[in-house]
Amino acid sequence: MVQRETRSGAPARLAADQAAELRDLLRYGAADDHDRFAELFSAELFDRVEGSSPAENAAMVHRRLRHVNAELGPGREFVTEDPDRFLVLHEWAGVLDPTLVSVPTIHYNLCLGAVLELGDDRPELTAVADEPARMDSVGVFLATELGYGNNAAEMRTRAVYSPPN
Repeated sequence: MVQRETRSGAPARLAADQAAELRDLLRYGAADDHDRFAELFSAELFDRVEGSSPAENAAMVHRRLRHVNAELGPGREFVTEDPDRFLVLHEWAGVLDPTLVSVPTIHYNLCLGAVLELGDDRPELTAVADEPARMDSVGVFLATELGYGNNAAEMRTRAVYSPPN
């Protein structure tokens, strides 16, 4: 591995020995998952980038999420069949790229997970779930209320679905 440095002098890539040490610290889940994540997060795509604009950072985290999805398999299985691996992703991402914690949580859990759970018996929602599962679209979630901001735990608004007549 080529070891580069950022402008601050910090290592730009997770070295193999650092990946092994981190794998030993993060013990939740199967050992092979940790080996897989050590390899995944050692990719050049996860090199630390300094001095990026907010727009560049947003684009980077979405490229990283697409890479994670491509390497780990379809999001549908990731959410419904292997929650332990999803937790391991959060452990690794939280240490190496904190922005890559909230984006997959929103994309996989709040968007894709909700569509899969609520649309379980609705074939017309298959295409809606397939897009974010393939990363053809990025799932979003908005929770806000006047006077409470995005403190979803304190929201008092009640949403009631009224189907069209």
